[in-house]
Amino acid sequence: MRRFRLFVVGALVLGALVPAVALAASSPTVETGAATNVTTGSAVLTGTVNPNGAGTGYSFDYGTSSVLGAVTTSRRAGHGDKAVDVKQSVGGLTPGTTYYYRLDALSTKGGTVGQIRTFKTAGPPPPGAVTGTATAVGSTTATINGTIDTNGAATGWNVQYGTTTSYGVNTTEQLVPNSVAPVPVAVQLTGLAPLTLFHYRIVAFHSGTSIGAGADGTFFTEPATPLAPNLRTKTTPSRDKKSPYAFATFGTLGGNAVVPSTLRCVGNATVNYYSGKIRTAHVLAPVQPNCTFAAHVSFRRSHGKGIVPITVKIHFEGNGYLAGAKKLNHVKVGHK
Repeated sequence: MRRFRLFVVGALVLGALVPAVALAASSPTVETGAATNVTTGSAVLTGTVNPNGAGTGYSFDYGTSSVLGAVTTSRRAGHGDKAVDVKQSVGGLTPGTTYYYRLDALSTKGGTVGQIRTFKTAGPPPPGAVTGTATAVGSTTATINGTIDTNGAATGWNVQYGTTTSYGVNTTEQLVPNSVAPVPVAVQLTGLAPLTLFHYRIVAFHSGTSIGAGADGTFFTEPATPLAPNLRTKTTPSRDKKSPYAFATFGTLGGNAVVPSTLRCVGNATVNYYSGKIRTAHVLAPVQPNCTFAAHVSFRRSHGKGIVPITVKIHFEGNGYLAGAKKLNHVKVGHK
């Protein structure tokens, strides 16, 4: 009899505890729903949240990869113990692009993340633009080259340019028809300032809003008149007594640091060795990136007896940034 009474008391206590456990709050339960009302630039994300008895907030994470990266503002889902439907609109999306999204919920009892789902915005994806090189650069003009990937629709494009990466000037928009292959494009810029570094990029449009921009490029305009280089030269040794006669002529282009070295330190210098009026040696010496050039020659005969003077005529041929320049060196060959 005593055992029966203990069993009844235990059952009553356990029965009292079970409802208490069922009523205790726990972390929310979430289910990521479908994306609805999908347009070229927006969508409505849906799902369900069960707060499980605690005040709960929810939001959607989304992005163009499973890493997500963007998040909507948090909203309240209440504190009930039943699933409620939730939704939020997202905008500023890119047409023709697959987006990943997930419903998240958080309460004082913990946080829960839903499964990741995807949707694709309407319309063709943005056009692609590849910024090419600047060619035919002059003192006030330059030609910008590049390619446009139309990505399924006729595409407008132009060039943005200026003295900073903020650009500030746009060329007139042009149109290329839809193409399965990238389309080469080019446009000439005019009215540029001489001796100026310009930034530029090619930009493509679908209906004026879906933008694909190429990388930033630069070019440096030529001066209105080529700058005079500070040409210094030296030929060694000053005298070679025995044939074959060997000499080295060195040159440097100094000054004009306003022009980048990659532009001013280009071109060639011709180095000619004359015995009287007869040329005994000739070298075409390329200007190196450090603005120097060198010519090494060897010749066996001189025109004259005894000690014969040799005239070294150096001519830097110039480029669009630096004018040409000439120098004379004097050496001797032979012996008494």
